[in-house]
Amino acid sequence: MDNTKNKGFKGESIACEYLINLGYKILERNRLTRFGELDIISKEDNKNIVFIEVKTIYTKNYEKLNSLATYQQESGNKVDKLGKVRQNTSKTANHLSPEEHMSKSKIIKTKRMAQWYFNQFLNKSSKDYRIDLIAIEINDKNNVLIRHYKNIT
Repeated sequence: MDNTKNKGFKGESIACEYLINLGYKILERNRLTRFGELDIISKEDNKNIVFIEVKTIYTKNYEKLNSLATYQQESGNKVDKLGKVRQNTSKTANHLSPEEHMSKSKIIKTKRMAQWYFNQFLNKSSKDYRIDLIAIEINDKNNVLIRHYKNIT
């Protein structure tokens, strides 16, 4: 497994732990579809299916991560639309935020994968699912900052 996949897998594992602590049930990870791979498929409150896209970056630039305990969630950053996600993030001199790695084309692709999975394996008469983004930043001390954006489509 290459370094990028290792980093991605670590971010997804952190996201799963975070979701489980919030009461989500993890149904599948890294599910291949005919359109690509879904990072996490989960169930919230035993009713809503939630497809989670995880974007992880490793950084030395964010000093705020140095003072955080592991697995902290920044509050007040939940958004409904991708445009707001990008407005609520800021670039640093050396890298893009995890949110900025969630392009419009990636959103479209994720929607297509979620719809395919939902139609293949879940109740076709229901349209009760959403797509979330979990943005994760990890520093060299392994402190983690998690931002969870619900219903990004």
